[in-house]
Parts: sequence; structure tokens; C-alpha cells
Amino acid sequence: MAAELVVGPLLSASLQVLFERISSREVVDFFRRKKLNAQLLNRLKMKLSSANVVLNDAEEQQMRNPDVKKWLDELKEVIYNAENMIDKIKNKALQRKLEGKSASHEVRNFISTKLTARKVGKQIVEMLDRLEYIVKLKDDLGLKDGVQNRPLQRLPATSLLDESEFYGRNSDKEAIFELLLSDEISGDKVSVIPIVGMGGIGKTTLTQLVYKDIDNRVMTKPFDFKIWVSVSDEFDVFKITKLIVERVTSQTFEVKDLDVLQVSLEEALKGKKFLFVLDDVWNEDYFLWEELKKPFKSGEYGSKIIITTRNESVASVMRNVPSYKLHTMSDEDCWKLFVRHAFNNEDPCAHPNLEVIGRKIVKKCKGLPLAVKSLGSLVRNQRNSKEWEKILNSDMWELPKEKNNILPALWLSYHYLPSHLKRCFAYCSIFPKDYEINKEDLIKLWMAENLLQPQKNKRIEEVGEEYFEHLLSRSFFQQSTALDKSVCFIMHDLVIDLATFIVGEFCLRFDDSNSDKVLSKTLYASHVKENILDFNKYAALSGTKRLRTLLLSSKYASPYNYLASMNLVMTKLLPTLTGLRVLSLRRCKIEELPKSIGNLKFLKYLNLSETIIEEMPSTVCTLYNLQTLLLKGCEKLRRLPTKMGRLINLRHLDITSTGLEEMPLEMGNLKDLQTLTDFILGKDSTGSSIKELEHLQLLHGKLCISGLENVVDVSDILMGNLKDKMYLTELQFSWDTNSDDCPPKHKEVLNALQPHTNIKVLQIKSYRGEQFPKWVGDHSFCYIEQMSLEGCKNCCLLPPLGQLPFLKKLCIMEFDALVKIGDEFYHGGSSIAKPFRCLEFLKFRHMQEWQEWSFIGGDRVAFPQLKELYLEDCPKLFGSLCLLDTIETVRLSGCHNFEFPGNHYYVSLQRLKIYDSCGSMKSIPFDYLLILNELDLDCCVNLESLVFSQPTCSPLHALRYFKLTTCPKFVSFPQGGLSAPNMEEFHIEDCKNLRSLPENMATLIPSLQSMSLISCPELDSFPECGLPPNITKLKVYWCNKLFANRFQWDLQRLTSLTFLEIIGIDEKLKSFPEEGLLPITLIDLHIRYLPHLKSLNGKAFQHLGSLKRMSISCCNELQLLPEEGLPKSLSDLIIFQCPWLEQRCERDSGEDWPKIAHIPRVIFF
Repeated sequence: MAAELVVGPLLSASLQVLFERISSREVVDFFRRKKLNAQLLNRLKMKLSSANVVLNDAEEQQMRNPDVKKWLDELKEVIYNAENMIDKIKNKALQRKLEGKSASHEVRNFISTKLTARKVGKQIVEMLDRLEYIVKLKDDLGLKDGVQNRPLQRLPATSLLDESEFYGRNSDKEAIFELLLSDEISGDKVSVIPIVGMGGIGKTTLTQLVYKDIDNRVMTKPFDFKIWVSVSDEFDVFKITKLIVERVTSQTFEVKDLDVLQVSLEEALKGKKFLFVLDDVWNEDYFLWEELKKPFKSGEYGSKIIITTRNESVASVMRNVPSYKLHTMSDEDCWKLFVRHAFNNEDPCAHPNLEVIGRKIVKKCKGLPLAVKSLGSLVRNQRNSKEWEKILNSDMWELPKEKNNILPALWLSYHYLPSHLKRCFAYCSIFPKDYEINKEDLIKLWMAENLLQPQKNKRIEEVGEEYFEHLLSRSFFQQSTALDKSVCFIMHDLVIDLATFIVGEFCLRFDDSNSDKVLSKTLYASHVKENILDFNKYAALSGTKRLRTLLLSSKYASPYNYLASMNLVMTKLLPTLTGLRVLSLRRCKIEELPKSIGNLKFLKYLNLSETIIEEMPSTVCTLYNLQTLLLKGCEKLRRLPTKMGRLINLRHLDITSTGLEEMPLEMGNLKDLQTLTDFILGKDSTGSSIKELEHLQLLHGKLCISGLENVVDVSDILMGNLKDKMYLTELQFSWDTNSDDCPPKHKEVLNALQPHTNIKVLQIKSYRGEQFPKWVGDHSFCYIEQMSLEGCKNCCLLPPLGQLPFLKKLCIMEFDALVKIGDEFYHGGSSIAKPFRCLEFLKFRHMQEWQEWSFIGGDRVAFPQLKELYLEDCPKLFGSLCLLDTIETVRLSGCHNFEFPGNHYYVSLQRLKIYDSCGSMKSIPFDYLLILNELDLDCCVNLESLVFSQPTCSPLHALRYFKLTTCPKFVSFPQGGLSAPNMEEFHIEDCKNLRSLPENMATLIPSLQSMSLISCPELDSFPECGLPPNITKLKVYWCNKLFANRFQWDLQRLTSLTFLEIIGIDEKLKSFPEEGLLPITLIDLHIRYLPHLKSLNGKAFQHLGSLKRMSISCCNELQLLPEEGLPKSLSDLIIFQCPWLEQRCERDSGEDWPKIAHIPRVIFF
């Protein structure tokens, strides 16, 4: 791939692919068969080539010259038209190929309109005429042939820093200092530390500060030499070496011989400890770096080289320690930087209107300091709020270019992309800001749009993976975590702006305001963030035959009924979009697909995941170009179309979590299938047999085979040949829990299902045999990392899973016949020195008869790497658990006879959860849990206290989370208080006899941010010294005695408190809250189940100038709002089950409506 990473303009890759397709056998055959003049194609190629030679110049000029941007767009249109023509010819060739195999009506109807020689000839002539104009126009624009792809000129950074420009980043600075001052970080004499991050994120600024301050960190200077080199795009070994040697020796070298320079530098560095900074490096050539660093090796141990780069690939070439990834800055630090540049050292409080707009501008920058600085400088001399609003509402690419440093900084990253990566990046303009991108799905979209260039001996999906990794390494994507904890990727808002600028009129995002878009040019359209999709927004797309991608998706499965609108999309819009390659209707509320879906002959990607479709029309089976069909989460879908086997180009079929009852016939015809998530065996013989898997040799990833109780002939499984499917990495075998077939049949079936030894994840569910076949747990399955055995109710022996050398995660659940786990679990008779040598996660759950485990009280040779142990619902298991020193997490649940000994030092234990277990435990001594991070005790019915058994004990520095729930006998915390200086969350619930909180909380738990006190009826006060000063969130539920003493809470002292929730108070309240009770910092106030509350105290609310959100629920006697009204700052008000109040606050007509009419969002339930 390295040879292909040549910087080039975006359209060069499009033209290269187009030229190859024009020369393809299908096109040549079509012209010969239709007796078309082949010279037309040659002329088309020549005209396109004439434009190609100026693309380097045009791509750079488009930033400065809008006319050049329009010229490029004109050329793009011609290229897209040519691609469409080629696609039609290829479809015609596919039709002829299929007709040779079948004369069915569906095949004959594959292309309903005739592709005549006359039509093709006319289209080419039109393209030639347009190209003639485009080629002539390039001269008028001054575009020059053969201009090299040159970098943008920019001023190199020096080592000098204005420290007033530096905000935040203290933790980053300290981390780099630690790396610089350690002599043992790499094992080499010279450690190379890359600082990696996207353009404008502050890599150079951070390095400047470290470079300046490193000498002040220790008594003596840590380095004999410090040299700063701004490398930039030209990695000239001679030039860099000359600069360094002249700085080190304080001499001038007039030689042109690299050897002389390197020998001199090697001699000068002998025995010296140095710090070199190579700033802004772009070089990925390993051999150039090897040449440059030769003389550095003579330096003293502990020498360091910092490199700053946007590209992880650059870092991987040069580093010998892990890269330091620099992330975006906090909004507050960005605000300080913005104030420095925008207000020119004035106090922003003097301009309250500008401060509000300024903070919005800062949020728009999404933590990118260069953007903050640039936008701050744009408004520096402006005190007119309208000018600030213009900046706020402008796209980054519309701002004045003479003061806009963001544009060249981000453009530079794009400039250095190879042309084929530029196409893939530009396509990402279809995603709105903050969109969570799934890598595998994006690769499938690239495939459908023909953006991936085939490479020899590589699947096209692997090419896409390679492309994605290159873009990720260059910081165009950033790894994140989705709501379901899965890995996803996002693009910084400014990177999205860059992609949008590049694509221009060809992409339309309905999530944005795009009313001025020219729809006739639109290739890609999306609407993927709102819950309700509106047909009226899409009606203008009707008949847009150029449209290639349409992504419509609710962000979440919506409860709202927009079925009528989606029916219009299905029946009115889709049939007109005949040029679609990509169609996603994920989470849209559609019950059925129209038969006209079969008219979308170019369609390669169809996503219907999480819809409510019940069946699919047979016309889907005429989409012969389809590569990807995603039906994940279509729970109502019972059957696939019977002729699925005709989709000969299908590569990915995701039917996870559907209601499918069987597979259609002839699934074995889908020989290119790479992904098949599930194979369901039906109860009768109308669907595909498991032997159809025989022909699906290219399957990758995960396959779940369910309905195994329906196997009639075990030989069918052997024909399916799982043993030879070497690309499958995850397998699940599942029987119906209600099946009546006999256990011997189960063992025969599972034995025949033996997979290839490359498998990494194995799940077996509801297997009813008494023992497992020999292959389960066999040491030859050396790649297995995860295994789950669930619902094997007849098994009385576990397989020898300790023999699996790389097993990391093991879950064993619902083994009703298992009483004892002995040596058979560890080695099965073989000699294994350390069973489960790599296991890190172990869970046993719902083991109703399990009593003995040989590991308890054993020699503990097994599990040398175990970090997490879960024992859940094992009511008969007895013994005392003595944990390994490696254990970090323990969860005990429903293990009534099990004991957790307190008199043992747990050197690694960080998280401990005990629920309805350890029945005899009365106290827990903290002395042995000094690095505990989380403690969660629930339903410990005999627990009375938490103690320190020694008179003096170290504070619990690691403890950050504490939760105590339903411990009816619990009465006391350690005497003198609970010393946990870093605790952030404290939660107590349903402790009926607890009378007091830990002493001295304000001083012993100073970092506490969130506290919940729920159903503690005897708790009557906070500690004498009050609550910790940094608390931000306080919840008090059903604590009547505590509430009765609320005048002693002293909440005004809590200047960080922003959230207060009070629920379930029986006291008869004439008015609440009392004046002075609540702190002025409050942002959220929630009152619920105060059944005797009569009124709200208006005077108390007048002081709450920061209050934004308020809810009042289930206050049946609350009759009216205060005469003074509610704070003007409120943005959200929710009133729920307050009948009197709801009547008075009825919109427009209620007596109290004027008091809340100013609130933007008022909701009644």
C-alpha cells in the first residue's frame, strides 16, 4: 500500500477508475456488438485527460477562487455522467450473463428500458461538447498543465512561546514531563516520543511549553543540548542533519557531504544527553528516518526526541514508545483562550450579550484551540453583537480567509491525502455533525459507491479497512464509544465542514439548513438525526436520477407515528430514484417495501435494520447488483424471499435479531457471501438445509446456527463442512429450550459441528447432552479467546477448558445438573502447568445445584491472570473465597452460603459488589481494601458496620464510588469518619436503622460531587460540619426526619451545587422552598411526591437566577404558581400529575399561564 500513497487531487482517482472501466471487456463488447464507433470512447478519454493535467493546480486554487471550484464541479458532473453510462452498460452485460442461465421473467425485466446504441452515442457526444467547453475554460481561469502537487506555504513554528496563549493542558504537560525525565521508558538509549493529534489541536504549543520549562523541572538541567527543528512536509535528511549539527557545535558547515555532517554530529553527541524536537513531521519513509537517526545513537542514555505529527503512521515509523494522543480542550479552557483574543484583555462581563454569543462560538469550535483563536481574532475589534452572530452562524469555510487560520490548517491534512483516500473522505460529508460512524458499515457504503480500488490478493473489504485505517491515523476520524458501549467513530465538526466544502453542491444533508442547494446536482442525501422524518422535506428529490445515496434514519426507534409520511416515501419517492446505489431506511417506521423496489437496478446497499417490516417483496431478488442487505432487528420479519439465491453479488447479509423461522432455498448459490450472521433451521423441509453451508466457503466473522433441534440427518451437518471454514472467527450453536429431542442426538449434532481451529469466540446454548464432545476444550483450538456455555441443563461435567491457551473470557450459566467442579475443568487428565493461563474474566451464573469448586481453598496454580470474577445465583455453593492477587473486580450475587473474608489484603481489588450474599457478614474492614475504587453493598441483611480494624489506617485514596442499599441492620460508619479524599459518588438507600452519615464529611470526603439519600427514615441530619463543599448533585427521597431539619442543611454554603431533587415528603407544607434554603447556583430543581404541598414560595425563587430546568410532579394539593412568577432563566418546565396546577397553567387560557409563558419549553403529562 505504501507505494500507492501518492498525494494527488481528488478527481484523479475518479478519472483513473473511469479510464479502467471504459477499457473493460463489458464496454468494449457492448460497442462492438452495437457497432458503435470506438473512437467516441477514445475522444472521451482524451478530453478527460486534457482536464486531468491541470487538476493539481485546480485543487489548490479552489480555496481562493470560487470560479475554479465551479469549474471542478462542472468536470465532476461529466465524470459522474460517464460513470452512470458505464454502469448501464455493465448492467446490460450482467443481464446477458443471467439470461444465459435463466429465461425467467424477473431476469428479462432486470433492465426494463432498452439501452440502445443511439442513446449511448448521443450521451457521449453531449459529454464531449461539455468537455470541450470545460477544457477551453481552464485557459481562461489560468489553470496550468503539469503543476506539481505542492504544499501550502506556511510559517514554520519556532521554540518560542507566549505563555499567555497557553490554557489548560496541565495534565498533558505533566505526562510529557514524566516521559522526558524517565530514563527507562523505551529500553533504548534514545527514546522517540510522538505527540499525535489533528491539525490545530495544539501539539506544537504543548511542545513549546514543555521545551521551555523542562530545564526548570529539576535542580540541574536534564539535557546537555536542546534543539528545535521545524521539519514540515520536506523530510530532507541533509538539511535536518546540518541544522542540528550547527546548533550542537555552534559552527557553520559549508559542506555538501552528508557523511561529513553525520560524523561530526556523532562525535559531538558522544556522552551527551540531548532533547531534540522535530515539529510537524509528515514523513512515512522508514529508511529516511533510519538514515537521519544514525548519529543520534552516540548520545547518552535518557536522550529524547519529541516528534509532533497529525499522522499515526508517521509516529509508528519513528517511535519506540507509545504515541501520546492529544485530545480536544475543555470548553472552559477554550473560553479562556477566546477571551484572550476576542476581548483584548477586557472583562467579558462588561459585555453580557457578547459573552453569551461568544460561549456559543466556543462550543462551535468543539475543543480545537486553533479554531478558538481564529474566531476570537475575527471578532477582536467588534463590539456589535450582530457581527458576532454572523461569525456564529457562518460555516467555517465562509469566514474571511485573510484571518482564518483554520482553513489552511485543515486543508493541509486533506492536501497530503492520496487521491483515492480523498474520494472516501469526501463521501463522509453525508454524515451530520456528532454522527456515530460504524466502521464496517462505512466500508460497505464505500463499496457500494465504487470508491475502493481493487488490489491483488485482497478482498475489497480489506481494501476498505486499509483506507479507513489511513484516514483514522491522519486524525480524520476519532474513536469514541456508542450508547451500547460498542466502538464507534466520529468526525470533528470542522473536519465535517472540510468534507462539505469539498463535495459542495453534490451532497445534501436534511439535518442542516440546505434550502439553497441545487437538487439536480445532488448525488448524496441524508437525514439521520431526527426522530420524525417528514416526506415534505424529500419531495423535491423526486425524479433526481443522479441521486446515488439516500440515508433516511431516525436517530432512535421513534414512538411517534409518521407511518403516513414513510408510506409516501415508499410509494411516491423511491420508485423515481432509479440511480440509487445506496438506500438506508434504518429505524424508519415502515411495514412493507413496495414491489417497485425492484426498479432500483443499480442498488448495491440496502439497510432496513430495526424497521417493522413483516415480509419482503419477491422483486428484491431482482436486485442483482446488491452487495449488502442489512435486516438487523427486524423482529416482525418471518421469512426471506424464496429466490434469495439469485442475488449472486450479495456479500453481506445481516439477519441478527430477526423473527426469521427458516432460511430460503438455494442459499448455497450465494458463493460470494462474506457475512452471514445467522442460519436458521426450520421445522419442516421447505427451507435450506444446513448442508447449503458447504458452498459458502468465504464466510467471515460471526455465524449463529439456531434451530439445531430440527436437524434430521447428522450427515447434513458434515456436508456443511464447518471444519474447513477458516475465515469464521465467531460461532454460536443454539437449540430451542423447549425441544423434546433426546440428549444423544444433541451430542451427535454438536460433535458434527466441530469448526475450524481458527475460531476465536464460541457460544453453545441450550445443549442437552450430559457431556460435551472431545473437541470442546481441546488444546488444538488455540485461538479461542471467549467462550460461553449457557443452558446446558443436563451436563454434569464441564469440558477441560483450562487447556485453551489463550482463553480470556469464560461464562458458564444454567447448568442445573452440575454439583461439583473438579480437576476435569482444568486439564482433563493432561499435564498443564498453569490451567487457564490467560483467563481474565470468569462468570458462573444460575448454577442452582453447584456446591463444590476445587479452586476454593486449592493451591491456586490456575487462573494466574484472572482480573474479574462473577458468581451470581449460586445458592448452594459454600466456602470462603480467598482471591488471587491479580483480581480487580468481584461480584457476588445470590450466593447465600458463600463468605467473603475480610482479613486478607487484596492488593489489586478495585471493584467489589456484594448482593444478597455472604449471609453471615456483619462488618467489612477497610484496612484490607486500600486500593478499592468502587464498593456496592446490596441486600447484605446482617451487615452492621464498616470499620477500620486498626486504630490508624491510611485514607482510602482510590475509593470513588460508594453505594449501600437495603441493609436493614446497618447502623455505623468507621469511628471518626470515612476518609476517602477522592470519592465522587455516595449513595445510601433503604437502610431503615441508619441514624447518621459519616463524620467530618466536609473534610474527609472533599471531592464528593453526587450524593443520594433514599428511604432512610431514621436519618435526621447532615454531619455537624456540613456536606462536602464541591458537591454538585443532591438527591433526598423519602427521608422525612432529614427533611424536617432542612433549615440546618446550610445549602447556601455549597457554591457548586447545581442539581437538587426532593421526592416523597409527607410533611404538611404550606409553602416551599423557604427563602434562603436553596443555593443561588442551582440549575436543576425537581420536586416530586410532596402530596401536602400547597404553594410555591415566590420570594425563594427570585434568588435562583441560574435555574434552567425544573419539574413538579405528583403534588396533588399544589394549586397555583407564585405571584412573582418563576425565574426568567428557566428554559424547561415539566408539570406532571398536579391536577390543580395543570388547570391553572393551561396554555394561553390558564390563569397562571402568563407566569410561565416566557419559558421556551413547557411540558404537561
